[in-house]
Amino acid sequence: MTETECGVMGRSDCGHRRVTAYRMVDLALRYACRLLPPAEWIERCALWWGVRYRPAPRVVRLRSGPSMLVDPTDYLQSIIYYFGAFEPHCLRLVQRCLGEGSVFLDVGANIGVYTLTAAAAVGRGGRVVAIEAAPTNVKLLQDNIGRNGFSQVTVVAVAVGSDPGTAVIRRPTGGNRGMFTLGQVDGVDEASVPVRRLDAVLSEQQCSNVDVVKMDIEGSEYRALQGATDLVRRCLPTFFLEINDSALRACGSSATDVKELLNDAGYQGWIIGRRGLTRIEAGMEHRCDECLFVHPNRPAHWRCLGLGLPQS
Repeated sequence: MTETECGVMGRSDCGHRRVTAYRMVDLALRYACRLLPPAEWIERCALWWGVRYRPAPRVVRLRSGPSMLVDPTDYLQSIIYYFGAFEPHCLRLVQRCLGEGSVFLDVGANIGVYTLTAAAAVGRGGRVVAIEAAPTNVKLLQDNIGRNGFSQVTVVAVAVGSDPGTAVIRRPTGGNRGMFTLGQVDGVDEASVPVRRLDAVLSEQQCSNVDVVKMDIEGSEYRALQGATDLVRRCLPTFFLEINDSALRACGSSATDVKELLNDAGYQGWIIGRRGLTRIEAGMEHRCDECLFVHPNRPAHWRCLGLGLPQS
């Protein structure tokens, strides 16, 4: 064997050992993240490692039970890859509100974390309607639903708003794959999609009752609620809602608009934090808050969420 051949084999062997070491560290990190309670500093460590190692796409099991395919090079999916959950403090509250036979509406389903978790919670006797506009996410969402055999889930591939039509959704430059928006942003990934009113979607799906709604659609929340007047009036569902004032303003509304619409319908609201719930007060600013809105006519949800007695 020549000296050159020895050098090549040495570099190859070194590269193989390095890959093996990376894989072992990655496995240990995923194992530790599943044992430790989710915390911001742990998330930062996992993301830092994920950026360096760039693991290949793989099927992982969520903490709630179902399995899903994730690509750890995406921010949101990297969190799922290491922790088995995304926004676990919100997911826990959603699960408390759902039981066998419940109906869950996931507006902005992305690749399905909330959809799959809700499907497991409501069982075969319940129902999940998952609404997602981005075509690439719709495909992954459908694959993840099929992977778990959830026949109680229906996917509706539309954007939602106050008026029907068509519009362009766009992912902001540098944004994760769940950040497609109808707002005015600079971006490279875009698609023309149908826009429907939520009331019309639910009517077509013959969905006469909804218990819980999760809505995270990058600033279109107010327009979506304007198109859901019958849903709110008739069902009074509990809302898990992202309020991001800058994203809302890019879509022509504001955090104040969202809160006033729900307050006028009789809802009371809280910010969902990692350490608990904070009552939403008038004049609060919302840079990017996960929020909970519950109507007094949902006393069971007040109890299961630990909110005490409904307040008039």
